[in-house]
Amino acid sequence: MRVIVRDQTISRKATRAQDWQITVKLVGFVVKCGLLSAEQPEAITGGLRMAGQHTLTETELMVQSKIGDLELDYEAMAVCSNLFRAANAVRNHLESTVLQPHDLTWTAFVVLWVTWIWEPIETRQIADEGGFSKATLSGVLSTLEKRGLVSRERSETDGRLVLVRLTPAGRRLMKRLFPLFNDQERAIVGGIAKQERGLTADVLRTMCMTATPSA
Repeated sequence: MRVIVRDQTISRKATRAQDWQITVKLVGFVVKCGLLSAEQPEAITGGLRMAGQHTLTETELMVQSKIGDLELDYEAMAVCSNLFRAANAVRNHLESTVLQPHDLTWTAFVVLWVTWIWEPIETRQIADEGGFSKATLSGVLSTLEKRGLVSRERSETDGRLVLVRLTPAGRRLMKRLFPLFNDQERAIVGGIAKQERGLTADVLRTMCMTATPSA
């Protein structure tokens, strides 16, 4: 099926980034005009499937049908929603390609990474850096400790504090694992021109700093 709007065509083959943006805008216009229902997204594009049962196109069409008449900053919404999608997609990809073969969860990797960078580090600081609860951290540390990757000890200056370090085996693992991790990071950004990657990183860093003023 092809729908013509003002001499522009919404095609199944609109898969490149620029074409995709045009397609989404035109689809919203078509739905608003009643020329196509929000339940027909697969008639428009091949459909990039999200983590759930719906494709990206299905989701965007349904959102458009629900809030299309509200006065909102749709560009801000698009930036933030796609940031969430990208973060989830990147995490899922890195978990399946790098971490699972080494029997690590995402949380376990974050604990190893933060400890590797800042060791010795207090448990509460690991929880803050990783953004998870102390209860979650305690369970992950117990698992990593049983595997011989981290060690815990009481602070010599304050017995209430627990310090975490990587063991020699933990350091060897991170030195072996992180290049593999970075190989996949390189693959993930492969669709972004090299000259635009620094700008992309700066934009994302600015968003982080705006959302977390103390960062």
